[in-house]
Amino acid sequence: MSTPEVDQGPLPSPFAGRRNELATVTGALARARQERHAQVAEVIGDPGMGKTRLLAEAAWRARDDGWLVVCGQPAEFRSSLPLAPLVDALDDHLNAVDLSPLEQTHPGSLALLSTVFPSVPEPRTPSSRPIEEYRLLRAIRALLSLLAEASGLMLVLDDLHRCDTLTAAVLGYLLRHPPHAAVLIAVAYRPGRADPRLVRELATAAQRSTAHRIVLSPLTCDEAQPLLDPGMMHWQRDLTYRKSHGNPAYLEVLSAAARHGRGPHVLPPLSTAPLLAEFEALSSVGRVVAHAAAVAGPGFDPQLLAEVAQVGEADVLGAIDEMLQNDLIQTLDISQQFQFRHPLLRQVAYQQASGGWRLGAHSRAAAVLSRRRAPQVELARHLEFAAAPGDATSSRILLDAARQVLSQRPGQAADWLTAALRLLGEHAEVRERRLEVLDVLSVALLRSGRLTEARQSLTELLGAPDMPERVTVTLRAAEVDLLLGRMNSARRRLRAELAAVGERQPDATRLRLRLCTVALHDSTVDPSLAEDLVSVPAGLTSPVTQAGAATVLAATRLAYGRPDAEEPADLAAELIDAADDSELVGNLWALIWLSTAEVQLERYERGREHAIRGYAVARDSGQLHLAPYLLALIAQAHLSQGRLGAAAEVAGQLELSLGSIGQPGVLRIRHILLQSRIAAAAGDPAASTLAYRAAELAGRTGGQPARLARAALGHALLNEGHPERAASMLLEAGEGPDLLALPAPYRLGVYADLTRADLARGNLTAARQWAERAQHLAGEAQPGHVGIAELATARLLLCDDPGAAASHARHAADLAFKAGQRLDAGQALLVAAAAEAAAGREDAAREADEEAMAVLAECGAENLAAVLREENGPRPQARVQTQTAAVKPPAEQVAEFTALSGRELQIAELVSHGHTNRQIARLLTLSHKTVETYLARIFTKLGVSSRSSVATLVGCGALGGADNGNGEPCTGRECLTTGL
Repeated sequence: MSTPEVDQGPLPSPFAGRRNELATVTGALARARQERHAQVAEVIGDPGMGKTRLLAEAAWRARDDGWLVVCGQPAEFRSSLPLAPLVDALDDHLNAVDLSPLEQTHPGSLALLSTVFPSVPEPRTPSSRPIEEYRLLRAIRALLSLLAEASGLMLVLDDLHRCDTLTAAVLGYLLRHPPHAAVLIAVAYRPGRADPRLVRELATAAQRSTAHRIVLSPLTCDEAQPLLDPGMMHWQRDLTYRKSHGNPAYLEVLSAAARHGRGPHVLPPLSTAPLLAEFEALSSVGRVVAHAAAVAGPGFDPQLLAEVAQVGEADVLGAIDEMLQNDLIQTLDISQQFQFRHPLLRQVAYQQASGGWRLGAHSRAAAVLSRRRAPQVELARHLEFAAAPGDATSSRILLDAARQVLSQRPGQAADWLTAALRLLGEHAEVRERRLEVLDVLSVALLRSGRLTEARQSLTELLGAPDMPERVTVTLRAAEVDLLLGRMNSARRRLRAELAAVGERQPDATRLRLRLCTVALHDSTVDPSLAEDLVSVPAGLTSPVTQAGAATVLAATRLAYGRPDAEEPADLAAELIDAADDSELVGNLWALIWLSTAEVQLERYERGREHAIRGYAVARDSGQLHLAPYLLALIAQAHLSQGRLGAAAEVAGQLELSLGSIGQPGVLRIRHILLQSRIAAAAGDPAASTLAYRAAELAGRTGGQPARLARAALGHALLNEGHPERAASMLLEAGEGPDLLALPAPYRLGVYADLTRADLARGNLTAARQWAERAQHLAGEAQPGHVGIAELATARLLLCDDPGAAASHARHAADLAFKAGQRLDAGQALLVAAAAEAAAGREDAAREADEEAMAVLAECGAENLAAVLREENGPRPQARVQTQTAAVKPPAEQVAEFTALSGRELQIAELVSHGHTNRQIARLLTLSHKTVETYLARIFTKLGVSSRSSVATLVGCGALGGADNGNGEPCTGRECLTTGL
């Protein structure tokens, strides 16, 4: 008996997905046991889809439940052994079974069974009756019933698409005449390959509800995760899933390749074993043709295979039939065209061919395709390997093919161009052609993220005195240096070239623009340089170049904290919106800086729209090296608006984008920082780990990335309850208390964090200084910026003046809501709730807390809310009692009425008439938050803590029954207006 894996220890791989399918099998087991009537589970799926694994899992569970589980499969391909699956499943077990009851109930059965199962002894008195197939079928059915008597029988028959006709007949009989016993027959086969009669019998049984059909589809991405190496990065997991097409077997193969560090192009021998088994059934000629098919390309035809494999066409057709029968290849819609069922099968077939044979096969394929006048892209696939040094024609074909695929597959283009260089050599007579190839190669390497190689190509290009388009190549070289974090090198290149071109337009503007781009990355941009760029006459530059200058100016002014960034940002947006995508292909930095400026100006929707457009242009033009910048801006806009789920989703897409281009240094640091900020906003303790990693990477290059990494680390440490370390890291990021090393937009957030850190450490004087710096830096620019400063002030006042703290916090929340920053608004409301509680205003505290939690939960920041609640903390009870017990003399209260503004007087009167906050908001056309802010100020000025106290004062109940001078009790309005 062939025992399933469950009898030999743990199952071979995690059970991924297939929960519903497993439930169907276990349900059929339960029904068979309950009804004492045989059931059938029919599992259908392509190779590798998990048929065997599903049945093994079901067998494991059945065995644990006391079932007798036996498993079998057909003999090897081309074998003629009859009933091989049943013999494989049952024969070993029959040695230990007393079969005498079977002979008593079904005389002659043992004689019949002994002709099939070697373990069944022949009876001493052989039956004289002739052996009839029908009687054998009944004997097998009786045997299954006998085996099921004790605890039930699960008979697993795998790979039935290879079974013999007699096995199919036995199963057909059992389906028509199922045993009246607790038997589950679980069968698995490939679609379209099983005996048609068996398939019809199974369909009929399904109509009778005794057969349960399970069709295995590809796993979803979530279902596939248990099969992937846990050490993989997100982009690797996503790429592996896409390459596998959701096939579990191929997922494990690709995961093993990643685990061995070989990448998806070279599979380790251990992981290829299951795939190699699929080729074992082929004849020797069939295997040679399979190797030829792998070399020939994604699609192939018999005539091409015959020449590549160097065999006759009849042999090729026979080999194609073999591969079709074994599900290795499939027919394409194109006449006489075939392809491998899955790219991994082609890869395995290619790797298994010897290196020398492959080179010859590529050469033969190139010769056939050349005679056919095939497209250059098809020829290039073979010339890359087969062309000999000095072959100028092949070099030209590789160059032209690379240009054709550059925008869609820059990595493939780079490989072909590298081969073209190898063919050309370094002879003087091919110097011009070599420079042409190097120029396109540097573009392909840059776009595919192979930055070190790109820099080498560009160095050779710039070393040629007669190099054409020198300014363009210099700009490209500076861009490579920027992405590698070599800012000083980029500046030197640009300044040297700028000195060479002088004031020649538009080259001078292009070079200055790139110089500003480099400087903005390191916060060393000269504002006067950005101003000069915008002053260049429109006739000397293109509209998109003008837009680039305007975006650089806007970003520069924002970096220096200047309030006049809106005008150049508006101009840039107008010019870019009027441009076609084709005009933006070479000017994506304009979109990057425009989106950056708009996000910092709190125009989040516009910033995201421009970043999305830029990403589409980058993707369609093959500029994969700039796509991560634009994805980061999309994610940052989501994050600023408190859309943490959307931000995390885009960050995942960004990780995949980085993975496809080799993760260049600066972009990788930016991505990790973005992940850290998202984690910190969600209250995830992984934020500090991510920030540490970013700081470690950035430490190698220094400059602005390192400073921003330290700032992110300080923020994460603060959220995790380490104020001492957080303050040290924040000050280190700013290189001193003025934080001048950080751009203004970051500086404001760091001041707010330093306020929190020193409050947590009890350094109230230092905290007050940080809060004042934040107020000064925020000015009266964007509402969100002012809100950050207001929140810092609210936290500062929370200990000494909770009423004022509540007022500032509610004002901060109003500003944050106005800016669209829901996450900041939720945090401000939490501080307002703590302040209200400290002031003894429990209803207001509860209302603010409930609203804060609702806002933060909607953002996905429940964990952060818990951290901030603990940080804010409740006021000590004694202090609250002191605050609420203090009653000011009437004269002081009357004096405080005069301190109320006209709007505050109006709201106080409506409160005295019993109006709720929402009713007041509707009456006065204000937001609910604004009414709450006004009411908090009224509480503070009147020295009260409840709405009822305001109503009492307005009604003069606290003024000792004063009259209005006419002998009548005064009303609130009269008191307030007369000042009595």
